[in-house]
Amino acid sequence: MKKSFFAAAAITSLLALGTTPLISTAAGIPDEQINRLLPPDSNPGWVGAYIDDANTIMNPSFFYAGEFSDIDRGQGLVCSDVNDAQCKNSPYFNFNAYLPRCQGDSSIITDCIENVRMVRANGEIIKGVFSTYMPTTSKPVVKGDATKGLPSGWNPSIWTFPGVTHEGGNEFLVFPGIYTWNTSTAEPTKHLQLFVNIFPISRVSSSVTHLPAQMIKRSSGPETRGHEIQTDDCPLWLGNFQCAKPWAFPEGIRLALTVKTSGQLDGWIHGRITEPNILVEKFETGLAIEIEAGTTKVPVFGIWKKYSNVKPETKILLDSLRGKQKGTIYNDRDLKIWDRTGPTPYEKLVVQHDLDEYREGTFREFLAWLSESDDKAIATKSQWALYTRQDQSNSKLAICSAENPGVDGIVSTNATNYLSEPPVFDQVTQSLNYKVASPHYDKNGKENIGTYDLIINSKLARCIYNYTSAPVQASVSIINAAGEQIATTSVLSEKNGWLRLSVKGFTYSSPTIRVKLDQEVQEPGPAANPTTKAKAAAAAKKSTITCVKGKTSKKVTANKPVCPKGFKKK
Repeated sequence: MKKSFFAAAAITSLLALGTTPLISTAAGIPDEQINRLLPPDSNPGWVGAYIDDANTIMNPSFFYAGEFSDIDRGQGLVCSDVNDAQCKNSPYFNFNAYLPRCQGDSSIITDCIENVRMVRANGEIIKGVFSTYMPTTSKPVVKGDATKGLPSGWNPSIWTFPGVTHEGGNEFLVFPGIYTWNTSTAEPTKHLQLFVNIFPISRVSSSVTHLPAQMIKRSSGPETRGHEIQTDDCPLWLGNFQCAKPWAFPEGIRLALTVKTSGQLDGWIHGRITEPNILVEKFETGLAIEIEAGTTKVPVFGIWKKYSNVKPETKILLDSLRGKQKGTIYNDRDLKIWDRTGPTPYEKLVVQHDLDEYREGTFREFLAWLSESDDKAIATKSQWALYTRQDQSNSKLAICSAENPGVDGIVSTNATNYLSEPPVFDQVTQSLNYKVASPHYDKNGKENIGTYDLIINSKLARCIYNYTSAPVQASVSIINAAGEQIATTSVLSEKNGWLRLSVKGFTYSSPTIRVKLDQEVQEPGPAANPTTKAKAAAAAKKSTITCVKGKTSKKVTANKPVCPKGFKKK
């Protein structure tokens, strides 16, 4: 979340492709250990898509620098220090830094994890105990520079919670990090992204070991960047000849952690958590962000098809893409077939796109691949992950966010794909619209049921809607692809400066969640101004109609009420 989070770089496989099963799995293993969907065979012409939040963990701590085009092609420089003589003079850089624990070294007081906690269903709080880094290290892998807002990068850390176990043991692997991509060295902190992923794990021996970021010689052409942190048999994370195997979270638990960060972060958080609570406090060198939330279960999607057999509209979308996309090219590790510029020659490649960047472009591609599929997930994995967004915008939301330092809000869902941007403010409907999409069914043919949580800073919400300090109400509608409203349950509350909305019970494939905040107009007092009187008069003219569709009825209240699409006025 990696996401997007954070988005990771496109990669090419460093291993030769052999004949592989369609899904790297075996009977009886948990869904969390179902691996990447692999191509049916090594013949060219296969094109596919895969989306799994665990797949966002694709990089070690690193610092890459160089020209924009060189970095984009997997070339440029690999440096172990952000102030390396060559790297610091390069125009652009990519950066990933896993944060250490704060109390591990008295010199580490920011850009670190202060604590990790677990909350049982009965409310008991269990403090996490740091075990080790994976791989073990006593110093940073990449040396940062606090004056540039770039923290030092370590390795992910392993924690235990006394008395707590999961099906694979008692260890939890924590990936807390700061990430940025294609960033100008003149503005190093402009697009920093915070991400945190937590996985229950067991460690088993491996014949392969962790290789940090480095330049790799090819049989021909220039060197290219590479690393070895995963394999097909160990898709989550490699240590020193160890493999971290993921397992399901224990039922009924919540996880919490406090991150101290000094860099400039975007105020919107998105991810794979449920019913989150948040607390933000300022300290001398930055912000302490404390988040507590439950885990969630997310459908995983994968598909392979011959390029010659995809629908014409899907081909048009694929052909419109330029340059390499995030994902894996299995048969062109030396760039002999394609130089990664211009249109992709799908007929000559075995290429898979990873659609876990959670932006508009990959969302559209996911919908296209969903239409090519049987509308089933290949697995459903329990997850706990969060990311701040990397991109900025000039929307009303962004303008109000600029007036609100700190965290603006959290949007979380169990949808396979969603947009990591803040909900879009629709001027026509005066609502916050949020797109989500998932396969309609799980791997066993059971309907996937959606969840959506929104926490928004009260001041930010009032800035967007120009509201007063009076209480706010919310109306929620779930609109499916046919424009029909789906029945849901929703809860809105406002406490300690946060508006909280939780929506549950809707089905997929690609609904739009529409959240409209409203405020009752208070009766004007003797000194009420004309604007207030006008608002009160407008509110008084509202009327209510009843709309029906089959056996379903719905009341609509507005100045000029209109029935939703598919409904008729009774």
